[in-house]
Amino acid sequence: MTEELSEIYVKALAEVHSLGAIFEETLKKIEPDFSAQKFTALFEILLQHSLLEVASYDDKICKEELELIKKTACYGDIVGFSNTLGKGHIKWKDLMTADIASVRTWLAGMRKILEPMINDFSVKFAAFDAMVDGDSLANVLEGVSTLTAILSAVDGELNAEEAQSVSGTLIFDAFRAIRLLGSGIG
Repeated sequence: MTEELSEIYVKALAEVHSLGAIFEETLKKIEPDFSAQKFTALFEILLQHSLLEVASYDDKICKEELELIKKTACYGDIVGFSNTLGKGHIKWKDLMTADIASVRTWLAGMRKILEPMINDFSVKFAAFDAMVDGDSLANVLEGVSTLTAILSAVDGELNAEEAQSVSGTLIFDAFRAIRLLGSGIG
């Protein structure tokens, strides 16, 4: 990632983690398994899934795309998560070398696992966002939007369709739910 991209992603990631950290102690009383780390890890896994879907839109995942996506694994790693679920043992490089149909099949299977987690993530994010000053969702959305735009061009081909494909991804499903929930809270 470029230095600028690193800063953009780190800022978005810090925003998500700080929301989780603020409420970690409060939620531990009613949800003992909650942690800021797990909350942030789920964000990253949803993001990685979404970025992989965007990267595969042009029927290939190139090395530069995969390296960029892999660098978003600070707290959560979709490949490691998949492996812990018993979905086979894959490595990041397998996503670049496998045929695109196999990658899309794996992504579809992961989507089925991750979709039910969006609601819980979105409800917590919206509640946290409503309790803090500023608009955390806007800050995170800015970072993720910039990241997806850069991903769309990192392979040397600026692909508008690839960039637009992000709207149907899990992370943007979560953002829509957060915005909808937030409008009901505020």
